[in-house]
Amino acid sequence: MGPDNADGPGKAPAEVPDNVKRMEAILARHRHVTYLRPGQAGVAHHTATWIDVDTEDPREDGTPVTVSRMDLGPLCSYLEARLGR
Repeated sequence: MGPDNADGPGKAPAEVPDNVKRMEAILARHRHVTYLRPGQAGVAHHTATWIDVDTEDPREDGTPVTVSRMDLGPLCSYLEARLGR
């Protein structure tokens, strides 16, 4: 069993995905998403922002969404689940 890390306890380093490449792939597929690293524009955590469009509820269509996570891996996982791989 490997050390604890941001992507889950017990994963060996070779099993941990390259989260920078994951984020690059997400941004390539979802061009409407903006990503800020900690320290950019005064943000303290990895932050993704986009405008929600085509939602089921017309009151939410066009609503800005901002999601922050302390570590990049969990943010990538959230975006993949929310926006699709």
